[in-house]
Amino acid sequence: MPLVFPGLLEEQPKAEFYVDVLDQAAAVLKDQRNWCTNLANVAALLYHSFQESPDPKHQKVNWVGFYLLNDRQTPDTLWLGPFQGKIACTSIKVGQGVCGTAVATLTPQVVDDVHECSHYITCDPNSRSEIALPLTPEVGKPLVGVLAVDCTEATGFDETDNIALDALVELVCEACDWNF
Repeated sequence: MPLVFPGLLEEQPKAEFYVDVLDQAAAVLKDQRNWCTNLANVAALLYHSFQESPDPKHQKVNWVGFYLLNDRQTPDTLWLGPFQGKIACTSIKVGQGVCGTAVATLTPQVVDDVHECSHYITCDPNSRSEIALPLTPEVGKPLVGVLAVDCTEATGFDETDNIALDALVELVCEACDWNF
């Protein structure tokens, strides 16, 4: 059964792009429960898919990756996890930056221009916009981290990206054993 995004027309090229990405992600995640393996493969899939997207702004994506919480050692810090792109910040305090804000508020963050964002943490000075979505395995279960995507164009992400990436995050959360 094809995936449908509420409020979006299926024939929109961007929605079709994301249906394809989600189908590929489901195939990659099938029968694999290791969180590290799954996050690495999803980061690679998403990064390389953006390079071939019909959306010219997607083609300017320069970083895709995950930051993860580790309650046992530092419950107030996100640590760099699997990613694709230039080297990145190794840790981010919860509540700081776009990723830390997504975790602190438990809501996706879409920043049209990171240069206008007072709490942005610069890892790659070429990044101009960012979207970050919290990873919550199940209702009532603790948050495990965040998916972040950076773009070298301002307004690189919109509501379609938010809806589709949220669906990807849900798929990833369901596919992983979060045993770290």
